[in-house]
Amino acid sequence: MIRALATVLVSSVWAFLSKLSRVTSDRGWIRQTRLPVRVISVGNFEVGGTGKTPVVAALAREALGRGFHPVVLTRGYRGKWESTGGVIAPRQASVSGSEEIDPFQVGDEPCLLHDLVPEAWVGIGADRVASFWRVRQDAERRQLPSPDLAILDDGLQHHCLSRDVELVLMTSARPWQRVFREFPGFLRAPVLAAWTKGGSEPWGWRRFQERIRVTWGQRAPEEATGLWLVTGVAQGQQVRRSLEAAGWRVDLHHDFKDHAGFERDQVRDILEKAGSAGLKVALTGKDWVKWRALGVRRAEVEVFEPEMILDEQGRRAWSRVLWGS
Repeated sequence: MIRALATVLVSSVWAFLSKLSRVTSDRGWIRQTRLPVRVISVGNFEVGGTGKTPVVAALAREALGRGFHPVVLTRGYRGKWESTGGVIAPRQASVSGSEEIDPFQVGDEPCLLHDLVPEAWVGIGADRVASFWRVRQDAERRQLPSPDLAILDDGLQHHCLSRDVELVLMTSARPWQRVFREFPGFLRAPVLAAWTKGGSEPWGWRRFQERIRVTWGQRAPEEATGLWLVTGVAQGQQVRRSLEAAGWRVDLHHDFKDHAGFERDQVRDILEKAGSAGLKVALTGKDWVKWRALGVRRAEVEVFEPEMILDEQGRRAWSRVLWGS
């Protein structure tokens, strides 16, 4: 009870501050920047665990298929580039002359996004506007096509940047179960609400005219292999449930905090213990990019990244709101 009350209090304060920021931006009291390209924002009301990264990747892949040159503008949380800024160019694994992208430098989510959509630009840094112009300059220097579509990752509360469409991801969580940064309410740009996780209708779901249900696909096992699951994401238990629903046997689960910073000796110890127990270590894509940077080979682990699935009605709403088609 005390924890639920504390969560409600934190949610209320955070949501009030977000609402104040949104109102001041909408009324012009705080300068809002409009980029010279179309901006699609992907965000969520609650903190973490709504599936933003695979949705952003799916959106970027579709943009490429429609002939765009998209840039994903992402913060790079806990990476060095969060404060300094940086650019990952498309179709290249080169950052500052290196042949490998360091997730501890650029952030785990930007590194994963480049893995999932290598043809897209990724602009990294807390200042998304500066990131966009940094990417434009880098494109000109490399003589590559400049981005003509911006996908604003975790952009719902980034009020200083104008957007053309809001893609809002929602789960079954309530404000007393998880901290909310903003409560469902009026948003100026056209909104597509996507129910991504949970078995009960999201709180505030009926406020939105355009709504879709997202389901997730995981590959099925080819043989009966037991897994030692290691997760450093916001909803590690959800990852476990999705794997077990796909037919995998999870014998052990080591659930770290989101954006966990792993160390070489730590991951080697887990791999050795898993091998002795006859288990295969399983990782999410966000954790894999960090283990890879620590010298782990792909053959040593199973890596899982969910596939976003929409039904026919959801696909029509997705195309109508996001692409006007």
